[in-house]
Amino acid sequence: MTGEILLWVAAAIGAVWALGPPLLHILGLYRLRFVAHEDPAAVEPGNDDPDYARCYRELRALGFQPLGIVTEKRWITPIEWHREFHLRCLVSCDGLCFASLYRLTRDEPVRVSLKTLMTGEGMVTTASPGAGIPDIGETSLRIEMHAGNMAELLSHHQDNVKLFAEQRGFSVTRVSFQERAARDEENDRRLLKKIETPVLYVLPAFCFLAPVAVAILFLQDRFSHLPMSSLVPGAVCFGTLCYLAFLKLVLPGRIRQECIRSHEPEASQF
Repeated sequence: MTGEILLWVAAAIGAVWALGPPLLHILGLYRLRFVAHEDPAAVEPGNDDPDYARCYRELRALGFQPLGIVTEKRWITPIEWHREFHLRCLVSCDGLCFASLYRLTRDEPVRVSLKTLMTGEGMVTTASPGAGIPDIGETSLRIEMHAGNMAELLSHHQDNVKLFAEQRGFSVTRVSFQERAARDEENDRRLLKKIETPVLYVLPAFCFLAPVAVAILFLQDRFSHLPMSSLVPGAVCFGTLCYLAFLKLVLPGRIRQECIRSHEPEASQF
């Protein structure tokens, strides 16, 4: 009896772990928190990342100064309870343009995003490479491209800022590092409501619920003498292991492939 109780407890934990994020995300119960930490030394390149060092040196040659780190914390994604990103940030000498250097997966080349804030809650972002989320709204513009170097990216960004300001009647404004993080957090919250993620909702169903159903049928056939009160939690535990294997062994490789592919010029979106 004790063993069956423990099996049910394990099954309940597994089901909540697997199905909690997509269900809560569908209900809009996710949370974002972007925190800026001023620490110029943390932005300095080390000796083990030549790609980052190249981008950093190019930005410094354009007049950008190291500023600090923005930590982006996201609770409740369609497939995860928590995810965290760290952006190393620089700011232009006039304080009007922020540069963020980051990666979505550990071994991909560096991604760079330039961001300028405006009056009227205006914001222009130019990212290289893209992440498949270009956006044109009343107060925000996000352009995704593939830039050969930081000078090219900055030139495109300045053109984007000028055009957007003229079209919307905004003017560029200088903001603090903390306000930049707060404005970016609010903009990402708005973007999340626009991004459709049906494929991500399918993953728990395919990789968790499907194995559970298969396991129940298999166990019923092989162990027909056992009650469902024993078969069901065992099947749920099996489904949890299948989903865990997918998230830890299969999905990271697919994400890595897509991230690296996005650095190819023909994969970028303008």
